[in-house]
Amino acid sequence: MASLEEILTNKIIVNEELINECKIHLNYQQIESIGDIPSQFTRIVKLFLSHNHIEKLNGLEVFSNLTHLSLSHNHILDIDELYHISNKDKLSSLSISGNFLCKHPNYLVAIVSKFKGLKELDDETITESKRLLIDGIYVTRE
Repeated sequence: MASLEEILTNKIIVNEELINECKIHLNYQQIESIGDIPSQFTRIVKLFLSHNHIEKLNGLEVFSNLTHLSLSHNHILDIDELYHISNKDKLSSLSISGNFLCKHPNYLVAIVSKFKGLKELDDETITESKRLLIDGIYVTRE
């Protein structure tokens, strides 16, 4: 098993189609961690890391231009790991289903309230009315 850093910097991947100018497809690669990602990857807008073994998201901050992030079916336990995403307002699509953090009773409320630009969460559209309802719930709980 490797880290995302090792895969990106050591060019472990033979298939160049998995990494191009704007997106990285590394589903099912047995990735355990993110690591120290070189700044050359800040231009990535779509990052697909589903079906790996990722628990911690340290290092994800480098991807400051993400609009789409897929982390479904990993081993992310703590909802606070998502705060490593540096561009909460730019992110429009987030997939985290199949992670332990989804069992948190308020995960939907916490995520939608923190990611203001989110239009889709786990393949479900975040409508304006849903956002207003969630924002109302979040405000009353604080």
